[in-house]
Amino acid sequence: MEAIERLVRAEEVTELVVGLPLSLSGEDSAQTGHVRDFAAQLESRLRLPVHLWDERLSTHEAQGRSEDASRARGKRRSGRHQPPPADTDAIAASIILQAYLDRLRYQRENP
Repeated sequence: MEAIERLVRAEEVTELVVGLPLSLSGEDSAQTGHVRDFAAQLESRLRLPVHLWDERLSTHEAQGRSEDASRARGKRRSGRHQPPPADTDAIAASIILQAYLDRLRYQRENP
């Protein structure tokens, strides 16, 4: 928690988005309660709004994007040293954040 707090302060973060692990049916999963508790702790300690965002299928999409990128790199760099595979968790986090930002933009444009 302290590392998150230092990063939030250093980067002057004003809001946080936390992925909410729901089951494929949209019901709470085994982890959902833990994530809700963690988000509440973040909000209380950092005194910032914390938004929970459905993360269903974000890891699956991230893996697909990583595989697509690897194939594209392989075609461009045939025979050369290949970079390490992409960090699937980081890609999934970017997918979650982009979905949240897209919703905000849609709400602004369609009041």
